[in-house]
Amino acid sequence: MHTAADVDRCEKEKEFAFKINVEGTKAVAVET
Repeated sequence: MHTAADVDRCEKEKEFAFKINVEGTKAVAVET
């Protein structure tokens, strides 16, 4: 069972990882 705080932190981490992935994808697209 997750507390609301755990769920919120998990969502933030997912969002952060998604942003890093998007930035990384843009960087690769620019290099090619």
